[in-house]
Amino acid sequence: LDLNGRKAQLVKFDREAEKWLAATFDGNFVAVNPKYLRKLSVEDLDGYDFVFGPKSDADTVGAELADTLSTKGFAVMKLFVADDDAQEMLTVAKQLEQDNQFSRLAVEFERGYLGKDGSGKTLTLDPCSGDSPGFVRDSPLATMDRNFGAITQMLSPYFQDSLGFECYSRTAMLLRMPLEEEDEDTYPPADIDDGDAEGYLHTMVRKKVTLLQSSALDPAPLRGGGGGGPAQGGAPHLSADREQPLRLPLRACDGPVVGS
Repeated sequence: LDLNGRKAQLVKFDREAEKWLAATFDGNFVAVNPKYLRKLSVEDLDGYDFVFGPKSDADTVGAELADTLSTKGFAVMKLFVADDDAQEMLTVAKQLEQDNQFSRLAVEFERGYLGKDGSGKTLTLDPCSGDSPGFVRDSPLATMDRNFGAITQMLSPYFQDSLGFECYSRTAMLLRMPLEEEDEDTYPPADIDDGDAEGYLHTMVRKKVTLLQSSALDPAPLRGGGGGGPAQGGAPHLSADREQPLRLPLRACDGPVVGS
């Protein structure tokens, strides 16, 4: 593993080996001699509001995250996702596509669910449910779904004071894959019926916070309806929805962030 130039968060110092255990931004744990480390600058973290790794303090990040959402309306956070896990999530999504589980939303609903200029083939999924296939329950998708719940819990003490509302529940994960040229005939936009319209309006009225995880393997940008820019690859976006849906990437952590 070539560590030259890798970004990481320091986790623990091994006094016997005289090396730092560090978690790299791409999800690996490595032992590094201190002489090969340098502190990251603000420029090194350009594009992220927060970095959330294994040594980050959840209370500190939750408070600052809520404050950023309140003042900016969105934030971008870097989670440490291994390349192998990102690849496996894509593989699972493609398997679900081969099993004809994906479909196209009604065009009128795509902006609300997928953001500005959003389109794609989608699937609503609970990866942790016993009703989901075993290959989904055992995949990193289930871990990512638990991460979504953990981030919500991290924010929950600050919703009322910082954002002016409480959150009591969350929707299931919505998977999105880009539409290829050959998909136009296979995935026509859905027709709208009264039940779909009622469900859409109910969700849009109740929705207060949106969390988006953009895979680095999916080149399509995510755009927020409230003006948040394109998401960085592999970065989750959070957004506080007051008048329109917004997006949030993350920054900062409690443990030192380093680059080798």
